[in-house]
Amino acid sequence: MRTVVNLGLFVCLLTLSEMSQASTDSKAADLRKFCVPFTTDTKPSIEKAYCRGYVVGWREGIEGTLTTEDKGMVQTVTFEDGVTDEQMAKVFVQYMASHPKEENKARTLP
Repeated sequence: MRTVVNLGLFVCLLTLSEMSQASTDSKAADLRKFCVPFTTDTKPSIEKAYCRGYVVGWREGIEGTLTTEDKGMVQTVTFEDGVTDEQMAKVFVQYMASHPKEENKARTLP
């Protein structure tokens, strides 16, 4: 059964995922600083491009994989049509602002 993963679950998976061969000394706070321009600036920038590249790569890497929900049910990860990279980056930034304890967890940037 395919279900849609909401943006909240996306953020949790994004911060905790070990989908790539990332350096373990890289932190989620490092990714956050690259994604902040999505919430504060309308001009193109290197930071926004880096964040978008991460989001696109992560999204393509995780989509279609199996994961378990809170109740232990196995689901296929899918994303709702129309969710943009910018929206995903903004949700990530907001989540990190609300959950500062997550900043020291490993990120999965290459």
